[in-house]
Amino acid sequence: MKPAGGVAILGDHMPPTTLATGQFNDSFPPIIDGVAVVVLNYARWLNRKYGRGYVVTIASPGAPDGSDTDDPPVLRYRSVPLPFKKPYRYGLPSLDPSFQKRLADVRFDIVHAHNPFMAGNLALRTARAAGIPIVATFHSKYREDFKRVVHNDRLALALARRFTRFYSKVDSVWVVSTATVDVLREYGYTGDVEVMPSGNDLAPPADRAPLRRRAEAAWGLGSDDFVLLHVGRLVWEKNLQLMLDALRDITRRPRKVRMLFVGDGPAAGSMKAFVKREGLTGVVQLTGGIQDRSLLQDLYARANLLLFPSLYDTDSLVQKEAAAFSLPGMFARGATTASEVQDGVNGFLAPNDAGAFAAGIVALMDDPERIRRAGEGAFRTLHKSWEQVVDEVALRYRSIIERHARESGHT
Repeated sequence: MKPAGGVAILGDHMPPTTLATGQFNDSFPPIIDGVAVVVLNYARWLNRKYGRGYVVTIASPGAPDGSDTDDPPVLRYRSVPLPFKKPYRYGLPSLDPSFQKRLADVRFDIVHAHNPFMAGNLALRTARAAGIPIVATFHSKYREDFKRVVHNDRLALALARRFTRFYSKVDSVWVVSTATVDVLREYGYTGDVEVMPSGNDLAPPADRAPLRRRAEAAWGLGSDDFVLLHVGRLVWEKNLQLMLDALRDITRRPRKVRMLFVGDGPAAGSMKAFVKREGLTGVVQLTGGIQDRSLLQDLYARANLLLFPSLYDTDSLVQKEAAAFSLPGMFARGATTASEVQDGVNGFLAPNDAGAFAAGIVALMDDPERIRRAGEGAFRTLHKSWEQVVDEVALRYRSIIERHARESGHT
């Protein structure tokens, strides 16, 4: 049995071989979010290096069910739209006999649930039916997701605690950062927890100059503009208003600054209205979602500072992507996403206040050497490839499989 209340941080080891694994989640490309990126890279690298790495997820318009020769192979189940949370969908695996047959034909060694909802419960049923272990990663602050729908703090927390009971049913619980452990505890989970950080699929460029020039040409950026960048889904919970208010403050001063928001989401329309109303049209640009990774690399190479003051996210893949380009970020002090940031060493921290956030940005605009040093620190401490991460994942999977076999009497 698992010890109660422990926290372990996984380290570097030589990875094992030959695994049949399944990553279960209710979002996957063409629906892009941070968890979908984790699932894609887990399955892709497991499939390339360790046997067969499958994704089990919802069917989305324009996303045909993949074949076993795909990298990674994808098994999709029927779904319907979620009107209050576009573009997300509600899965109906029990109403999809074709999917059920395909799933039954796969002989998994271990399955991994990336949420406690439909996909997570499907993973749990699959594991129990096959007598194999199941891992679950706690990725998100579910209370905030529920609060967006029910508009009541106490009810949202009660719902989060209800769904968190799922984690007591699995063989191993993972989180993406040490700070996330506190959130999981707040939701009522008291068991063992292991920290498995996320990785990055963008390779550090040998020469950033060509990428910078392409970004300037594509987005109309001047070579002497101070470029701020935010990448992520446009929802107000990510502290978008703080960034907009800070930009309004900064532009009252004689500064050549540009801000690019990369992403889609329900807040986009209101953000555009704010930009127009406050006279920020020549400063702020909403690019929409960018799925072409080369275009995103160009922006990371050109930007002077990443802004990510979200109090909602448990982890920031964007922070790690930016680190590959020695691009430091500014985060809200005390945020979960700031747990790995040492102010001035590998990023920057500012109070969760628009005026203070703006002042912090302005101070850095006047100190490019400080930005450079923090960028080097970000690359040194935060950048890690997905291949390296999945080597650790595969090793841990093997350990869980062996432990499960011993406890089940199947040695």
